[in-house]
Amino acid sequence: MFSYRRSSRALFLAGALTLCPIAVAAAFAQDQEPAEGATAGDRATSFKAVSGAVKEDVPGGPLLVIAYGFVWVAVLGYVLRLGRLQTRVEHSLGDLERALQKPHVDKATDASAAVSPG
Repeated sequence: MFSYRRSSRALFLAGALTLCPIAVAAAFAQDQEPAEGATAGDRATSFKAVSGAVKEDVPGGPLLVIAYGFVWVAVLGYVLRLGRLQTRVEHSLGDLERALQKPHVDKATDASAAVSPG
């Protein structure tokens, strides 16, 4: 059955999961401070040589762990949802099998037998 509530909840979840990484990336990007007295034009045209090792601005390790964690949580959620759906299908199938095993009573024949005096 199609449910607008379920589809809207799924859409909201998909949107939230799409926007979360963008928000995290924006937060990391805003942490960088421009050099003193530098304007947008100065940054685009000036060059400064770097001495020593270049410091990484965005740490890769925590992002990798977060990405793997997100994938595992998504897979676990998907498997749990499939399990719940499978349980519902098994219950419905059991109800159908029990309904088919009951003796069939024709209501029209039953009603005519009750009316006739013989």
